[in-house]
Amino acid sequence: MKKVFSNLLLLMAYPFRLLKKSRFDNFMAGVIFGAFFSLIVNIATVKVQEDIQKQRTLEALEREMIGHIITTKGVVSNATEIIKASGNDKKDADIIMSERLATRVWDDPTVSRYIFELDYLTAGKVQLYYEVVVASTNRLLEADNNLYLKLYEPCEPFYTLISELEGKSNQECNQIANTFVEIQAKSYEHVPGYLKDIFDSFHPTRDRLQSWWLRALLGDEAPNILR
Repeated sequence: MKKVFSNLLLLMAYPFRLLKKSRFDNFMAGVIFGAFFSLIVNIATVKVQEDIQKQRTLEALEREMIGHIITTKGVVSNATEIIKASGNDKKDADIIMSERLATRVWDDPTVSRYIFELDYLTAGKVQLYYEVVVASTNRLLEADNNLYLKLYEPCEPFYTLISELEGKSNQECNQIANTFVEIQAKSYEHVPGYLKDIFDSFHPTRDRLQSWWLRALLGDEAPNILR
């Protein structure tokens, strides 16, 4: 590390040594100083842009993961209400059955670039969460939804008129809706536990609020849930 620092100092001092040992006129001296200053500015600009991009990407991923907790709580709460509701309110089951854990941020190729700049344990937890937990949960939710749509089809309005087949009774339809929203809610139950373990070491918003450099670049505003 000391050797690298020494080499960096020698590189920065080189233009000044060159001026001292040469007989360049004032114009050439200005060119050299200008080129050196431009190099420093460019390096600083790239550094600032990279820090901003990295921080925004990690915070966006953190918000997406917090969204998974919010989705989980919403599904569990709505499932409870639907199970208690009368038959006329079972149409709301379709909303629950269509819910998925969002991966829009994770699917962005730039995310993997910054994730693996984290310590290996945190990076591994995040990767495992998305590639195993989220992926398998969404596949399960999709399979359950497809089965639900198939079984609930005879409960849809005008089913008998369109298919010329006998529809299911209200009691059967209510039982189908109750069963599947309960299954759907249970599919989310493990999500908060995984995220709690991840957030013990992955908290980019809190990191920004505790860093004068990141606060200077991006400000100190943040939702309370991320502080």
